[in-house]
Amino acid sequence: MEKSKTNPILQKLSALWSDKRSYPARLLYAGAAIFAASFIFIFFGPFEMVANSGASLSYTNKDIAPILLGAVFGVFAVTTPLLALLKGKIYNICVTLISSLTVAGYIQAAFFNSLLGSLTGDAVNWKDHALEMLINLAVWVLVIAVGFFILYLSRNLWKNLVLFISIALVFMTAAASVSIALTGASNMQGTKKASILTTNGMYEYSSENNTFVIILDRLDYMYINEVLKEDPDFFKKLDGFTQYTNAVSTFGRTSPAVNHMLTGSHELAYRVPASDYLKDSWTDGGREILSTLSEQGYDIDLFTYYKYLFSDIDYAAQYISNLQTNNLGVSTIPILKKMLHLSTYRYAPTTLKPFFEEDSNYFNEGVLKSASAYTFKDSAYASGFLSATANDDKKNFKLYHFNGAHSPFNMNADGTFSSAPTSSLEQTMGCFNILFAAFDKMKELGIYEDATIIILGDHGAPVTDNKPISKETRIGLFYKPSGSAGTPLRCSAAQVSTQNIPATIVKSTGADYTAYGQALDDIGENDEITRVYYKAICPPPTSSNEYEIYKYHINGDASDLKNWVVVEVFDVAKDGNFY
Repeated sequence: MEKSKTNPILQKLSALWSDKRSYPARLLYAGAAIFAASFIFIFFGPFEMVANSGASLSYTNKDIAPILLGAVFGVFAVTTPLLALLKGKIYNICVTLISSLTVAGYIQAAFFNSLLGSLTGDAVNWKDHALEMLINLAVWVLVIAVGFFILYLSRNLWKNLVLFISIALVFMTAAASVSIALTGASNMQGTKKASILTTNGMYEYSSENNTFVIILDRLDYMYINEVLKEDPDFFKKLDGFTQYTNAVSTFGRTSPAVNHMLTGSHELAYRVPASDYLKDSWTDGGREILSTLSEQGYDIDLFTYYKYLFSDIDYAAQYISNLQTNNLGVSTIPILKKMLHLSTYRYAPTTLKPFFEEDSNYFNEGVLKSASAYTFKDSAYASGFLSATANDDKKNFKLYHFNGAHSPFNMNADGTFSSAPTSSLEQTMGCFNILFAAFDKMKELGIYEDATIIILGDHGAPVTDNKPISKETRIGLFYKPSGSAGTPLRCSAAQVSTQNIPATIVKSTGADYTAYGQALDDIGENDEITRVYYKAICPPPTSSNEYEIYKYHINGDASDLKNWVVVEVFDVAKDGNFY
């Protein structure tokens, strides 16, 4: 009798599962591959990026480390036994794929993230980098192909490499993590001992005296011109204001620009570590604006990110009403989601990065346990201004720092949030329409007439972070002194800058402002003023680690780049605390 033949398809399927290795043996290689992947992708990637972005995030490595390590061991404990249940070629394929992807991701982060950017919200024009993206994708394919070629070539070599590569990657990244933890002491304090500025009192005005400083981040004058081209009468709603067409910022970045607008300190910037600057700037040159405001009877509210202003909690706490200190903490699930998103953006092939691109505001939103933490989501605050009150007889000083004209552009011209990308024109108009509505409410409350209001950008729009300036960077600046309501918007070409803001604030309180220099309305149209500008140059790829500072003097018309003259170039103070 003829023997029955086994179906060849079933034979091949059986061979996929056939395995002489024991479960513990499979467990070893599965565990090595999974732990390496988990440690690098879940822990090390976010840990390193948070360490390098301390000035932009509302949490620290100490906050995320326990959560990320818990996730690493959780994934390891659950997936390793499951992967080891697989057998034969299927098991080999899965382990090879995990190990190859880990190596490819490690290589990506080390050598191919030149387009990663600083997560400032600036869109990368990925179409201009098609060749780099194709080369990068080819490297990924090659790394994965090599992994499977080694599996095909020699099972013993494959086993040894799985163990060796996994152990080596974990050892290198663990050593780097320890170094980060030891050298980044200020980033290992944790938010339980940190501070935040809250939204408390955001819509509560004084019925008597109010001084408002409204910062629209990156309000470059080119955005003002875009609006004027679209609607020449748009800004005429700002009755009582003077529009300055020749205004410049002192710094090219939000930090230390926001601090400078209150302290007037610029000589210390970049000469000393950031933590020292953010502490000493508040008393630099005999200027102590918070003390002055307090002595004049002003209640002080600052709606911005705490680290843009302070490093000394004790100093801030004695003056700021909306400051919350200690026992903040982060929420586990939200922070884990944000960190996994951040890690995916870091380790994904360049061709996939556009799907995970976000700005630093995204990684700050909704992660702190404090529900009242201030974040830069302008449209979310629009309705609050419509229900503002003016029942407090105590004088008020409020600084509002909005995302303003800064990318990502996600605001409609009417000031509402848009899930689809908009434009710099719509975003800028949206910001001002929110302010127009807020000012209408102030008029209704009867406080607009006597209020002093300053609207300005903290800096202009950079062409690049890697080179000196290649275009002038004027900022939008609008100033309404007390008592000027009802008069038409006027324009001034006076040579002003953010250096004049502290004096203008103090002048509005009636206090002696001699130590603060000249206020905006002290400078005549024909006065010759030498203004200062600092441009921080970052090494490519773009990062927050400044290494060279260009100091400029600007005289005359700031719209003419010829009037921007480099007077000094120096290295930034390097101590791990960046501006």
